[in-house]
Amino acid sequence: MVDAKSQSSTALKKRVKVPCDWADWLGAKFSGRVRFTRNFNCPTGLLPSQQVWLVVEQLDKQGQILLNDNLLGAQEFGQPPKRFEIHSLLKSANLLVIEIEKRIAHEDQKDYARSNLAGGLIGGVRLEIS
Repeated sequence: MVDAKSQSSTALKKRVKVPCDWADWLGAKFSGRVRFTRNFNCPTGLLPSQQVWLVVEQLDKQGQILLNDNLLGAQEFGQPPKRFEIHSLLKSANLLVIEIEKRIAHEDQKDYARSNLAGGLIGGVRLEIS
């Protein structure tokens, strides 16, 4: 589920498939903050010795990743995938939130490869268990 809000519009809620950018439903020139949310259950059969990683591949432009209201970290466009060990944060029911913000400003566009493209969660998001 996605919540989108810009300075000039009201909130919009929509179900999307990741990876995606928001060009089709917010327009390529959208400037603002978009909140991607996903509810999921704890993987079954986990052993205490196992590690559970949340991997966020790529987003555009900058964002924060939260699990169950715990800030895992931040990510910006062009950075390698982020991996967060989350086993100790898992509950029977979990909420993943990725908030992405993209502001369009003329001085920002000169060196930014995707400045004329929409933003969004443009890479995959997955759990890895080891």
